[in-house]
Amino acid sequence: MSRWTRQSGASGLVVVIILVFVMLGLLAAASLGRSRDGSAERDQTIARLNLAAQALEQYAASAQRLPCPANPVTDTGDEVATGATCTHDTGTIPWKTIGLRHDDAFDAWARKISYRVYTGNSGSLTQAGGVSMVQCDVMEPVPGGTTGAGSAGGMCRTNSDPYLRNTLPVEYLQNKGLTINDSGTAHTDAAYVLISHGATGLGGYTISGAKLPNVAIGDETNHTQATGPFRIRAFSDSDTSATANGHFDDLVAYRRLPDLVKRIGLEARDWPELGATATSITFDTPTLTTALGTAPSPGDTGRNTFNVGTTNISGFTGTSTATNLSFETIGGAGGIGVFGNGNLVTSGGAGEFIRIDLADGARYFGLTLNDFGTYTDVGGNVFTEKVELRFYSLGALVGAPIVKSGCRTDGGLASFVAITPGLSFNRVELRALPATSPTAIPGATGFLLSAIQACPSSGLCVTSLTTLGNLCP
Repeated sequence: MSRWTRQSGASGLVVVIILVFVMLGLLAAASLGRSRDGSAERDQTIARLNLAAQALEQYAASAQRLPCPANPVTDTGDEVATGATCTHDTGTIPWKTIGLRHDDAFDAWARKISYRVYTGNSGSLTQAGGVSMVQCDVMEPVPGGTTGAGSAGGMCRTNSDPYLRNTLPVEYLQNKGLTINDSGTAHTDAAYVLISHGATGLGGYTISGAKLPNVAIGDETNHTQATGPFRIRAFSDSDTSATANGHFDDLVAYRRLPDLVKRIGLEARDWPELGATATSITFDTPTLTTALGTAPSPGDTGRNTFNVGTTNISGFTGTSTATNLSFETIGGAGGIGVFGNGNLVTSGGAGEFIRIDLADGARYFGLTLNDFGTYTDVGGNVFTEKVELRFYSLGALVGAPIVKSGCRTDGGLASFVAITPGLSFNRVELRALPATSPTAIPGATGFLLSAIQACPSSGLCVTSLTTLGNLCP
């Protein structure tokens, strides 16, 4: 063999080797390109699932419910319901209803994202207020349960009286939600589930509304059902046929119901409770000595506020000017007033009043006033003294102010029992109103507060100083 021939053969072999490496490089690049393309599509789809979840939750925060699915066959983007019942429980994202762009309601393979929402008998999340736990009470000594069973029930019991809200969060959440297994961790309280049916799209809907066939058996088939169960797991191997029972390439997003209501600010509150027993205070010398730390003398106590147990007593003039409380004894019975125009609570221009802040809520109120009743002036005109009670719940006025009149001769005790504004309260204000007369312009009212009784119920809501002889209507 000639030298040239051997060199030529060697050169040819080098060329062949180079060509092989070039081909392998091209194949590797093509494979990498396909891998990157698939990964990019999954990333884009995950981003759209997250965007749809955000839009759903913004809608829920405003509407206090989740929307029903859209008709998967049409492309209107509206939720579809008949009354409180979702029409298409295996539908798709109602993109128009939740303010989402049309293109964002599709995955990266141009197929509609499926949407499932809990609408079962433990309380549909699409009913009015379905995702609101605001009326639930996080601490309730006597749990009251939810509203009646059925998809339109299962709600926190509403009550205009915050002291009577008695549904616990666990009662609202019980058996409420879709089932999903998240990489081996099972949850039974998913509020909603969003599904992309993956690269194969089996079980999903095309942009034209055509439904692609289901896998015969398996997790992907469950994802075409209204209630699943749903699953997040590793994708099947690339050599698994798309129609095989074990095939899985779905992408899934969900939110658990407890997390949802917290994220949208509709979680349960710590509503106040009614006192289990009555709050009873008699404003006598022993009580004031304990409250003030020293025995009271008639006149200014030197304090504008003091505590008797867990109850706070304060004096004011005008609308909110803190004013010292006073102490006085009349007819053998002690009582407190507002120091200024004497020791009583008076109806002059200063607008004196006593405020009572209770640690627990109450629904009924009893009180005994001293030096309160009817009197006659030098002209023979008869005057009836008046007291106004204002009730508050958590700082808000409850009902209309209630006015009571003296019914005995001024100078003695006058007791009133089981007064109620109709709802619970934790604050009472007592104000002196001008005394009325059928024959003269209004006169002055003045009184001491001698005893109070705040009660959870009307039975025996009377003060320690109440007798048949001083009882007024």
